[in-house]
Formats: sequence, C-alpha cells, structure tokens
Amino acid sequence: MQSGEYKTELIRTLSAAAKQAAPHVNEVQIQPPRDKRHGDYACSVALQLAATLKRSPPAIAAEILQYFVAPSFVDEVQVIGGYINIRVKADAKTAVVKQILQQGKDYGRGTDKHQSVLLEFVSANPTGPLHIGHGRAAAFGDSLGNLLSFSGVQVWREYYVNDAGRQTDILAASLWLRYCLQQSNSELEMPKGSYQGDYLQDMLPTVHDLLTTVTMPNVSDLHKQLMDIENDDKRADALVSAMRDNFANADSVKAFIDMTATAALALIKNDLTRMAVAPYDCWFSEQTLHAADKLTAGIAAIREHHAESLYEEDGALWFRSTAYGDDKDRVVQRANGQYTYFAADIAYHHNKLSRRMTYPTQLINILGADHHGYVPRLTAAINALGHETQKMETIFIQFAAIVEDGIRTKMSTRGGEFVSLSFLVDEVGTDAARYFYVSRKNDQHIDFDIALATEQSGKNPVYYLQYAHARTAGIFRKWGGDVSILAEADCSVLATNPAALALCELLVAFPDTVQHAAKERAVHLFVSFLQDIAVAMHNYYEKTRILTSPPDDDMLARLALLAAAQSTLKIGLTLLGISAPERM
Repeated sequence: MQSGEYKTELIRTLSAAAKQAAPHVNEVQIQPPRDKRHGDYACSVALQLAATLKRSPPAIAAEILQYFVAPSFVDEVQVIGGYINIRVKADAKTAVVKQILQQGKDYGRGTDKHQSVLLEFVSANPTGPLHIGHGRAAAFGDSLGNLLSFSGVQVWREYYVNDAGRQTDILAASLWLRYCLQQSNSELEMPKGSYQGDYLQDMLPTVHDLLTTVTMPNVSDLHKQLMDIENDDKRADALVSAMRDNFANADSVKAFIDMTATAALALIKNDLTRMAVAPYDCWFSEQTLHAADKLTAGIAAIREHHAESLYEEDGALWFRSTAYGDDKDRVVQRANGQYTYFAADIAYHHNKLSRRMTYPTQLINILGADHHGYVPRLTAAINALGHETQKMETIFIQFAAIVEDGIRTKMSTRGGEFVSLSFLVDEVGTDAARYFYVSRKNDQHIDFDIALATEQSGKNPVYYLQYAHARTAGIFRKWGGDVSILAEADCSVLATNPAALALCELLVAFPDTVQHAAKERAVHLFVSFLQDIAVAMHNYYEKTRILTSPPDDDMLARLALLAAAQSTLKIGLTLLGISAPERM
C-alpha cells in the first residue's frame, strides 16, 4: 500500500467501525494529533457522538474499537481522552521513499476531481505597471492555481482587463499631455488628477507616430486652464475633454486610447513574466462586453429571472441590491444612457457563470482588501441573474508595503507615488519576492523586509529552504553514483534513525498537505510545511553520516531518503513558483 493511501484506509475502516456503534455516522475524520507522542493520527468521532449517545467519549471510543479491524500498517491503537489515536509502523513510513522515487515529479498529484475553477486574479487596471500590492495578488493567485491544479482540479486562469472605463481615458490623456509638454520643451509639471509616473516615458515610443498626426494645443494655456480647476477629478475630466478636442475625430481618439491601454497592458504582462506567473488562459477585455452588447444581455437576464430587482428613478435604471443584503441600491444605467462599472461587472460574471466548462465551475475572485464593499452587490447580482451565489468565492488580499529606514511606502498609481513590482524584483529577485508574499496568510498585512529577503544566510527563510535542496545536490555530486538505483534501496533500515523517521513522516504527509492547502486556499500553510521539510532535511544531514568510505550496507538507503526529500521539496518549490537551485 502506498503512503498516500494510509489515511484513506484508516478513514474507511474507522468509519465502518463507528457506524456499528452509531448507525447515523457516515464518514469520520482523522488528523495528526497536537502531541506527536500520541501517535500519527487522531479521530475525534467519539467526542462528537457523546451528546447524541449520552455516554462518555472514552466509552464510545472503546466500543468503536471493538468493531475496528486494524489495517496491516497499524502499529498501535489507544484511546486518550476520548480520542482514538493510531500509530503507523515505522517500516510503513519508510516505504514512502521508494514511492517518491518511483513517481518522481508526480508524487502527491491528485486525481481528477471532476471540478473546474475559473480563477481570476490581479486584474489591475491597464493604467501603468504593477505595484507591490498587485505583486502579492500575483504570487498568491498563481501559487493557489498551481496547488489547485496539482490537487486534481481543472483550473482556468483569467485576467479581466478593464480597458473601457474612465481611468483608461485619463491615462491616454495623461500620455498625450506628457507628449505635448516634451514637444514644446516645457518644464511645466504634470497636473494632479493626471497619471504622473515615470512609466509614461516608457510608453511614449509606442504612440509617438500616432501623436505626430495630432494637432498640438497651446501647452501653456492648457496647463493654466487645468491648474485653475481645484478638484482633481474635475481636472482629470477637463484633460480628457482637451485631448478629445485636439484629435481629428472620435475614431482617432478611440484608436489612441486603445493603443495606450495596450502599451500599459504590455508593462503589466512584463511584470507578471518577471514574477514567474504562469500564462493566463484568457485576457478578458471589458471592451468585448460593450462591442457584443453583453451589458444589455446581463440586464435582460435579470429581467428574465427577477424583474422586480430593476426599477427606474430620475431617468436612471437601478438594481435593487438592498433586497439581497447590500447597504444601498446601485445604478446600472445612468440617465444619459451610459452603463456603470457595476453593469459591466454584472455582465462579466454572467458571462463567466454561463460558460460551458468540462465540470461544474467554481468562480474564485482574488481581490484587494479595499474591495470588501464590492462583494455584497455582486453577490446580489449573481442571485438576480439566476445563478447560485455559492458558485462565487472571493478571497481578499491585504496590502503589502516596503519599510526602509522606518518609512512606509505610499500607494497611489495615478500620482506616481508607488513602489513598482519591477523595483522589488530588481532588489530581491523573483524567488524571494514570491516567497515573502505567500509566507503569511493572505488576509494579513505584510511589511516587506528587503534586508532580510536579500540576506544570504539561514536567517532568510527562502534561502534556508532553497539551501536544503542545493545542499542535497552537493552530497550527490560528492557521491557521484547513479541516482536511478536508489529506488531499489531497502529503506526499512532507516526505521531506527529518529531523524530519518521524522523526515519520512513529513514526506508521507505531503499529498494530504497539498490537498488541504488547495481546499482551504491556504498557501501560507503549504509554505510552512515546506519549511518543516527543510528543517527535517538539515537535521537529518547534521545527525546522520550520509556518505561513508568505503560504503556501508545502509548508505544507499540514506541517500535514497535524501533523494526523495529533495524531489518532494522541488515539487513544493515549483508549486510556489520558486526555483530549486543545485548550487548556492
């Protein structure tokens, strides 16, 4: 029996025994006990049945054990405080080494669960490069996608490109003004309300040829007009109007805005590539919703399923989201006929939920923590559209900041006051960036310690993790033998080595940990588990003489365990998008 099947077999046999004692029991659950001295697995079903059966948990546990047929790999079963504790035989644990070496990079991979997940993450507006906050969503979303896919779920990765809104217009107008200022050799500053980042300079070559055909305004007069406007948003709108007035026609303006959005999206794609984010299956353009009249279709779907959810007031069309728990109703179409951002969100999610996937689809949206208020209205819309609200899951990402010399970074994309993701990658590298982003729970704030992330010592957790892999590679270079023969080594001899057995126990738990991390969306727990493996590998190396000269009878078994641990660690690092170096 393979190690990954131990837990399944224990659940099956314990469930059968529990059903004899309490027929209404379906399937029991087991997990490692808090105190490892109590064994490898603990079952709390007796405590859960105490109220129903009106008996003490130890008495119920004792009865269950009367019906329990222990599998051959079980070494000991005992009742402690109402828990049924089970210890697995040592030679059954060491058998995991052969299994890993035989399965290679597929060790721990789940089978097809007949589930599909449409995973949307990052989806930053195409108004400039990604900042360090976006980087956290990228690292978490990509790692979660990897874990889900490895666990057996079909994953579709999607980026929603908001390329039809006001912010895209403001970006284009800002780029146009930057060009005008340069062409007139003006030293005037970009006005507040416009996008001001240095990245605009990187975008100019893309649109330069088109802008040479556009009439130049009087830059000084335009700048003065803009500066006389006190409100930043009104100033931005005035800038957009000025841009439109200087283009020949609406088609040329649209072409320029589209070209600007494409240039900004290229910056985003470059940042994602540098972060080693796996390719998206779809870059969904918001413009396609407008072009195909999907916005109207979304509203029509609400009329079909819940017509009472729509009403007109003051010439505008409203969605009665308060009927579904939202704090206020939402406008979907303004009195001037224009659809709102919310109308586009409705249409987009109706599109996602209406797609034909191989298996029933779960939507996972990964959003910034500042989008909490967005969920109730969208959940209401999904309900009104006739879809099951439980099909949409929202995961929030808390903010990330860099603190240097006691100063925390500001985050304003339009004002140009942000730390770009590319800066972070330049400073610490992709591996450290990804590790630190996912090492803490996604809903907790993180302050990025650049000094720690670049330290080449065991104090740096990502260095420590990667060094466990590189150190093992060094041992195999020193050995110089054929690694392929290690799969046939008799590893039962390792059962008397406490450090070896502790490492084997972690390797046995790897498949379950993948499944748990994927199911609970808990990437940080998977990171912590890999750290445990690295600690056990270093401990095994320090307490065990791996290589002997001449080789003794057990050397191949010791090497086989290292090879299995190294292989498992590499799988884990790959799922996190982190490299597994051979030398450090």
